[in-house]
Amino acid sequence: MGTIRSGCCAATGADNCFYVMGGYDGDTRLNSCEFYDPTTESWTDGPQMVKRRSGADAATGPDGSIYVVGGTDGIMQHSSVERVRIQIQIAECNIIVHDSLPLPLLLHLCQPWLC
Repeated sequence: MGTIRSGCCAATGADNCFYVMGGYDGDTRLNSCEFYDPTTESWTDGPQMVKRRSGADAATGPDGSIYVVGGTDGIMQHSSVERVRIQIQIAECNIIVHDSLPLPLLLHLCQPWLC
């Protein structure tokens, strides 16, 4: 990884890349994202999240998107969710867009696969 971070969250994308988001670098909470591509054995910078988050959780949804849930910016706890949508292309991982979704809407959208 190019960024030192603790308290980050991670998930494997539908593209088989390993995504690490948010965290704390010892000075500030982070809104950055990096991903590791095992086919090239390299790390690449991903998109900036809307909110700085440490202590968040991440999961890959049935649509292949990675959802980053909760966390803190060091001042307040977040009740929002950010989505990282991934497009699979041959030999590279492309991140298309990320959005911030209100938690009640996300829970409604995810009900079919929540246990």
